[in-house]
Amino acid sequence: MQVLWGVLVFFMITEPQIMDAKEQRHQDKKSFCGKIYSMLKQAYKACKQDPALMISLIGLIPSRNSANLAQSNFYIWIKSDKYGLTPQMARSTWQKQNIISNALALPQVFLVGRLSDKVSPKILVPAVLCFQILIMTGYMLCQDPSGWYAYVLSAFQGGSGFMIIVAMQGYAVKRVPKMIRGIVMALVISLSGLGGIIYLQLSKMFFKTAPNMVFGVLGLFDVVILVFILVAIAMGKYGDPAPQEDTFGEGNSKKNED
Repeated sequence: MQVLWGVLVFFMITEPQIMDAKEQRHQDKKSFCGKIYSMLKQAYKACKQDPALMISLIGLIPSRNSANLAQSNFYIWIKSDKYGLTPQMARSTWQKQNIISNALALPQVFLVGRLSDKVSPKILVPAVLCFQILIMTGYMLCQDPSGWYAYVLSAFQGGSGFMIIVAMQGYAVKRVPKMIRGIVMALVISLSGLGGIIYLQLSKMFFKTAPNMVFGVLGLFDVVILVFILVAIAMGKYGDPAPQEDTFGEGNSKKNED
């Protein structure tokens, strides 16, 4: 389903016309699969020329894990036999904490969106990853899903995942050449779907024996991506302004004048 959604996004995004009449006729002769292959080939070339774009795509693989947590694993954790909640109480607790999580995610997302144009990705991306790791660690220590501690954590559960998407995807799109924007966004969705499948399969192994690991597995994904991003930053491959960023004197694209 994620792959199909990715293909749909590809066709929903209109690419700028950069071909002459001869090139357009050649493109029109290609089959559907041929056009997809051609766009993927261009995306691969763009990633080879710009390592930061490739790093961004890899870093976004686990970006849907928080959504998978909220949709299924969070409820599985709450209704676990380990905590002894009745089905009605477990459902009520899940609904209340989900409402809190989604409502308070909005200001957190807007804050990071505003910061993404002012703070370097070398600082912002590791910061939001560390924040979610902290929240997931807090959940690992939570032994009562219906207690005040769980409600406090729920205020940041959804927001922490969305902040990662805003910070990382916001930087990634600045590095995507306009002519392959559609296929790259389709790749982001498809790769994040693949990451979600891996997360769900790994966390499923702990449902009965260690239900808190639904948060621990997500946190481990974040640790791996954090180390990967920090190494890339140290090597000078991630976090620099994109070559095609605007130059209107705002945010990270602002150029110093002598």
